[in-house]
Amino acid sequence: MKLVKLKLSVVAVVGLSVMMPLAAMGNTVDLRRFNGYFSGDGGEFSMKPIDGPLTAYVSSYSPKATKVSGGATYIQSFCLETQENVTIPGTYHYDLSDSAIKGGAVVSDPVSSGVGWLFSQFARGILSGYSYTPGAGRVASAKDLQDAIWYLEAEDLTVPLTNPFLVLVGGKFTGGIAGAASTSGFYIPSGGIKKAADFGVGAVNLGDAPTYPAQDQIYYNKHGDTTVPDGGSTLVLLGMAFVCINSVRRRFCLAS
Repeated sequence: MKLVKLKLSVVAVVGLSVMMPLAAMGNTVDLRRFNGYFSGDGGEFSMKPIDGPLTAYVSSYSPKATKVSGGATYIQSFCLETQENVTIPGTYHYDLSDSAIKGGAVVSDPVSSGVGWLFSQFARGILSGYSYTPGAGRVASAKDLQDAIWYLEAEDLTVPLTNPFLVLVGGKFTGGIAGAASTSGFYIPSGGIKKAADFGVGAVNLGDAPTYPAQDQIYYNKHGDTTVPDGGSTLVLLGMAFVCINSVRRRFCLAS
């Protein structure tokens, strides 16, 4: 994945904003990287949802997995592909799906179960062994996690299997690292098949449909994470629903 830095004159930027306001574009995201958070050409990337569905998912992230800059909250992310380009900083149209889409061709590459687990842990601020303190430690962690993601997505199979996050995720799935690289891995803690979506994780497809030529990112939605206990809220809602149904039945009987 290559990073391209573009310099635009103030006049050009103003002219573009007059011709095409960002709000009119829909589903737009501001993509950046901040020192002390990323390594090399990979993550962490920082996404600020301007509009669209990602705006509702910012609250899903732990403060450890966000970056506040200029009064705006950015959610942290990682690359899914190595063969596409992205401009930093840049503003992109996006759509959400369960797969990375190759630029120049409509070819879907579903997010693996292992990436789903790793990124859900990262976004929740509980990824074991990850240094969330900005600086050299976080840069090193970002490199290891990015490499693990690229390996699990078959983007870079030269990553050593001793990578700490590959070792970690390999212990969560039947078949080890190979099982985690599957799109329907058997998740040992729950004793069942889990896709990335079951961990609340999916792809942010950047650029215009249908090819989405820019480099795809990852997002987390806690409401789609079936592996996180809800503290009994589901039972409470079911109980309320039962009371309401029972009340309606009683009223109907009295009326008849």
